[in-house]
Amino acid sequence: MAASSLINVCRFNPTAGGTTDWTYSSAVTGYQSPSAAGAVNGAQYSYRAESADLSQWEIGTGAYNSGTGVFARTAVLFNSAGTTAKINFTAPPQVAIVALKEDLLSVIPNYISGLGLANNVTDATNDIDIAAGLAADSTNAVMLRLASALTKRLDAGWAAGTGNGMRNSGVAIADTTYHIYLVSKAEGVGADIYAHTSTAVATVITALQAESGGSGYIYARRIGSIMREGGVIVPFVQDGDLFMRKTSSADVVSASNFGTTAQTATLKLPTGIRVQAQLRVAINWTHASSANGLLVSDLSLTDEAAAYNNAQVAAVATGSAFVNAGQAFVMTNTSAQVRYRVALNSTALFVDIRTAGWLDTRGK
Repeated sequence: MAASSLINVCRFNPTAGGTTDWTYSSAVTGYQSPSAAGAVNGAQYSYRAESADLSQWEIGTGAYNSGTGVFARTAVLFNSAGTTAKINFTAPPQVAIVALKEDLLSVIPNYISGLGLANNVTDATNDIDIAAGLAADSTNAVMLRLASALTKRLDAGWAAGTGNGMRNSGVAIADTTYHIYLVSKAEGVGADIYAHTSTAVATVITALQAESGGSGYIYARRIGSIMREGGVIVPFVQDGDLFMRKTSSADVVSASNFGTTAQTATLKLPTGIRVQAQLRVAINWTHASSANGLLVSDLSLTDEAAAYNNAQVAAVATGSAFVNAGQAFVMTNTSAQVRYRVALNSTALFVDIRTAGWLDTRGK
């Protein structure tokens, strides 16, 4: 349900009861009329209509027509009869313009809070824990709420609830990247966690709806990504958008004599998405007169030549081995790759790149 507009202290008497729309007649003492409260023509508002003895009441939404002073009774959400039909009021009720839960919990585009991921202590090989939290779905149509923390298993096909599987059951478990989705049947209903190798939300929802018990799920939002290597979920620590491997990965080891043209390094990072790689880089260089530099860059950017003054780390000429190390923060492509190159080449050159972690904005 789309959130309604809000106005302050508006309560009025309509011209009639029955099942007709609410045509303004007069303001209730102590309250404002719709026009005095600033009701906007064509805007949707939520209302509560109630009889004097409260035996008949109705809560619904509808648009306001400032020309006629009419609030439409477009959608009845709750009523005294326990249905969603218009109440046939025996006398004109009082009608108040109110704020419902859905009005206050409007969608904040791309929002995500909480929902942190962590390796499960009992079964770190296969399970992760997901903290409670709130996120806008991938289309920014509704807010999805995980009311309490869950533990989910990667080594089992999906089933709703904590302690159960989370993986797309149509594909066998493998060493690859699994994207973790918060999924829901409707806003606030049936929230759970689903793991899939695809980053296409439509593909994910289709797969989930094919699962036993998954047919009603219609919303999803990727809240993070994990990796499985050597039959084990890679140990990691999440701090907001920052994910750090508990043990760094040596992805380029003592590369030497590869020329000065661009090289491509494949990192131990999530695939299918672009992330900012958190890298530790080093150059070992021996030369009597010329400085060198190591430049690591995004493959989607211009392939610039490396130089001692266009690099993350530079090595000066000392005539003997000179090692310099530093950090590089570089966006990967969806294959977890970056570019690296040096200014000068020789057999006395060695380059190392270690992957410490990644920054993932998770759709924000």
